[in-house]
Amino acid sequence: IGGLGWQAADNKVFQYTGSFEPEGNAYLAVYGVFKNPEVDFYIIESWTTYDPSKCAFGKVTARYQADGANYEFHICEDWSLSFERRPPTYYSMRVPKKFPGAISGTIDLARHFDEWRKAGVNLGGNDFTIMATEGYQSKGKSDITISEIKSASSSSSSSGTTSNPAIVGGATDYLGLVLTAVISIGMRLKRRETIG
Repeated sequence: IGGLGWQAADNKVFQYTGSFEPEGNAYLAVYGVFKNPEVDFYIIESWTTYDPSKCAFGKVTARYQADGANYEFHICEDWSLSFERRPPTYYSMRVPKKFPGAISGTIDLARHFDEWRKAGVNLGGNDFTIMATEGYQSKGKSDITISEIKSASSSSSSSGTTSNPAIVGGATDYLGLVLTAVISIGMRLKRRETIG
């Protein structure tokens, strides 16, 4: 998994555009982590051979519209081999999904997070959020440019800039970020390795 984005991105609205060209199991998604409680989340825009919402113990919790599309919100429970319950993962799946190739879209994070709260989940503070390409036992490439745009619902005090630039993944400027990620065969980095 690899990508670029922001810390504390609760109210970000951004556009992405580029190409997503995987061979095998992969998806293009917003990925991030909430803290207190710590929960991983995805907003899946495109996926190929594996639908990540088809997880064990998963269930559709809500259906809603955002960014001009329909989404299904899934909560996937996670259990260790010793049957110890772990924190769930949240998946918001675009329906229908976007197909690989030339790809673009707009994501209003606050809109998605509000819908999840309406579904009854407790969201802590946003630790980080990235526009990510994730793959497993696959190969290919993803070349995505992301740029922050000002939300129509933003207050007049917001200038469209941020005091928290995109430092996730080592970026230093959040405007016009370019992600080029190669999905290596049989290789999947641990999620925590996306920082720093």
